[in-house]
Amino acid sequence: MRRDSTARSFGWVLPSVGVQALLTRLAETDLRAQLAYQDRVRAFHSQLRRFYYGYLFNDRPFGKPDFEKAPRYDTQPPASPNRP
Repeated sequence: MRRDSTARSFGWVLPSVGVQALLTRLAETDLRAQLAYQDRVRAFHSQLRRFYYGYLFNDRPFGKPDFEKAPRYDTQPPASPNRP
């Protein structure tokens, strides 16, 4: 985070760096977006653990209807302030 902040600070002095920082932010490919993605993946894995551990460790039967109840990962990130 410190390196990212320093790089963005250089954007005030070096226009090309500033434009790159702006474009990566708009494209949601900057460090903040990467960390947010990792947080979403961790949260999904937590949902999977909560769902499946009952079946794995409590010997609950897992049938076809249980597949419909399983958590699904949403590939779309939540709405960003940079996007409509």
